[in-house]
Amino acid sequence: MVPPSVKSAADLRGKKIGVSRGGLDEYAALYYLEKNGLAPGRDVALVYTAGGVQVRAAQMKQGLFDAMTGSPPNEVDLEKMGFRELVNFFEIRMGYAGIPYTVTREFRDKNQRLLTDFHHSITRIPHFLREV
Repeated sequence: MVPPSVKSAADLRGKKIGVSRGGLDEYAALYYLEKNGLAPGRDVALVYTAGGVQVRAAQMKQGLFDAMTGSPPNEVDLEKMGFRELVNFFEIRMGYAGIPYTVTREFRDKNQRLLTDFHHSITRIPHFLREV
């Protein structure tokens, strides 16, 4: 997710990207940068954050970085905050060892609460299983 002023990968040169460490967010950022000839540490800075997508969105709004990775269904709230999607990783066929869950934009827009509850439930399962 980026502010409206960022139109392409080239616009990220000299900017900072907020990501979480060691997960899909970091992998997606590295993948996208490499595909577009940008090197972390040289062309762009990766800013590692904790606290999830909503925390990163608030941090980006405060100017701590210029772009960020996000995951569904969070893009709905990020768009409301004035950010836009620079790239959809499903469209560039990024390989990832995980199970993607996809819905249409129409379904997403009509079922935000359902998708938020679903997302929260699948992300909390590993924490629950550790306690069992």
